[in-house]
Amino acid sequence: MQAAEIFQDGMMLQRQKPVKIWGTATPGQRIDAEIQGRQASSLTDEDGKWSLTLPELHASAEEKLVLRSGEEQGIFEHVAVGELWAACGQSNMEFPLGYEKHRDTALEGVMDAGMIRFYDVPKVAFDGQKEAFDYSNVGIWRTATAEDIPWFSAIGFYFAKELQSAYHIPVGIIGCNWGGTRSSVWMSEDSVERTGAAWMQAHRDLAEGICWDDYFEQQKRNPANDHGRILNPGKFQKMALL
Repeated sequence: MQAAEIFQDGMMLQRQKPVKIWGTATPGQRIDAEIQGRQASSLTDEDGKWSLTLPELHASAEEKLVLRSGEEQGIFEHVAVGELWAACGQSNMEFPLGYEKHRDTALEGVMDAGMIRFYDVPKVAFDGQKEAFDYSNVGIWRTATAEDIPWFSAIGFYFAKELQSAYHIPVGIIGCNWGGTRSSVWMSEDSVERTGAAWMQAHRDLAEGICWDDYFEQQKRNPANDHGRILNPGKFQKMALL
């Protein structure tokens, strides 16, 4: 039994809405989940995938999420429930607090580090990329401590700080960003076809004749695909001076 990567110790769940949990296990296996006395269950499909939906939860700074399957049990500790927002976009949204000019005073007014949490979705474009490079510093839940806030999206952190101050409940940000990406990659294929058919045709022309197995093997050796270390000295050096 394995939950998806985003479900970890220290994670944040959304309050006052049904909460979906998913993962993988042996086909036909029953998965049970419980938090705040609320329960849900699911059976894995023929591919070993499962998902279940818990009833609405109330705001809380400290909970446990328990997953069970037969005699197997998994417990996620230090789970918060509150306002959970996605901060998605390009380099402006990606820009980490570690390079922001007010970073030394960013924690002023934050009374409890655990009330603000952040998860950065790893930048992975192809199978094997996470094995080819070091991703140990991304794809983890962080709290608003001096050690962790440099990894936060700067925009995401200041938004969360304002929200937490106003509502006095835990606030979480899921950062899903990729600087330099075209707007079309954030759209569905149908939307691109309707609003920018030329973009889609240019992509098809570019991809025509490529041996994808060879292409992705080359990408595993391309240092430009090392996206596991966003706090890279020099990457945002010029922007940090603004």
